[in-house]
Amino acid sequence: MQEYVERKSREYEYYVHLMNGLDNIVRDSNIKNVYEVKLIYNDFKQHRPSITYCETLTYAATVDLFLKGIHTVQMSATRIGFESERDRMLGLLHLTGRTEYTPVYAELCEE
Repeated sequence: MQEYVERKSREYEYYVHLMNGLDNIVRDSNIKNVYEVKLIYNDFKQHRPSITYCETLTYAATVDLFLKGIHTVQMSATRIGFESERDRMLGLLHLTGRTEYTPVYAELCEE
């Protein structure tokens, strides 16, 4: 059992490395005037969320925002892009009601 937990932990660290790399590629690209929100996913009691889990919930959030009339684009497993500052603020307010993640301005969590 311990070997399984260690293997899963290594896999998670690899996925986190991949997600951070993708976030950096998107951030450093030539896309202008995109206002981003980053979703910070909560850890579970026994494990951390997988990249598939993050991708799925981020996609569901973009669909939910679209149904509310807010147009978005999924930038990565944890980032959502908005067309305007107004849309980002409305989206952030709408997403704060979820318990699976905490939405924050992407600029506030840069490393």
